[in-house]
Amino acid sequence: MSSETTSNEGSLVQNGETLARNPIYIDRVERKYLVDMDEGEMAGFFRDLTSFLAPYGLDPVQEITNVGTCYFDNRDFDLLRYILLIRRCHILVRLRAYEYYDRPPEPISEYWMEVKIRDADRRRKRRFRLKKLTLRDFLNGQDVVEKVVEENRAEAKPEAIRKLFSETRETFFT
Repeated sequence: MSSETTSNEGSLVQNGETLARNPIYIDRVERKYLVDMDEGEMAGFFRDLTSFLAPYGLDPVQEITNVGTCYFDNRDFDLLRYILLIRRCHILVRLRAYEYYDRPPEPISEYWMEVKIRDADRRRKRRFRLKKLTLRDFLNGQDVVEKVVEENRAEAKPEAIRKLFSETRETFFT
């Protein structure tokens, strides 16, 4: 029996099963909780939470991470103003980098450019990965669509990535 892997709009399909990997499209209803604890307690909490959720088929798909985020807006702070005035609906444009907990530090080599839209309790996130040099060119306004397609080939079909890049680039530069 062969093990065939294909991409399906942000998730991998292997032998007919969908596997969560670094999805580029995410549409979900989410609930967030703040847990007050020391950093040294985090790994134990994660293990306890994982063992509690596992019988329900809710295994975490990612390791504990530190997330660095840079939010973008225009000179008039229109996105921030929109968030403050209409709390249940907003749009965020951000750049993210991930570092894994409890591993030796490594230089960050890839980033995620994201557009996140909130409408009441539903959130939609579109994102694509950028290598460090591609990010610099993107921020300078260069058309790096083919580099982005290549850097995200494992996550989705090239035409889906081109469309996502175009929409995100338009949102970012507008």
